[in-house]
Amino acid sequence: MATTHLAAHRYQLGGGHVGRLSGSIGFSMYPFSPLKKANLLTWEQVVALADHSAYAAKKNGRNAWVGVFGTRKSVWEEFARTEIDIISLAQEGMLSIRSSLEKLVDKARTTRASVS
Repeated sequence: MATTHLAAHRYQLGGGHVGRLSGSIGFSMYPFSPLKKANLLTWEQVVALADHSAYAAKKNGRNAWVGVFGTRKSVWEEFARTEIDIISLAQEGMLSIRSSLEKLVDKARTTRASVS
């Protein structure tokens, strides 16, 4: 099962019932910035970015992982916005995205971001 995708595995639920699972994972690292700005974001803000990453994985087909990391261009004011858009922030160089997906698409705006 180590090489089987989560959604492809059939789980025996008992009583002859079979179920399937899917998973979308979002993550980030704390401290967020790779520079001396270790306190650029609070851990709560980093968790919020990880949450946005999970939603990005879910919006792009599920069964994927998306992670965000700070860059040398990360600026607190960009992350203080109430509307966090990890794809736009990545395009501006404010964060770096790593993912199991080749491309992330913002379904609401049809914006694409390349991932590493």
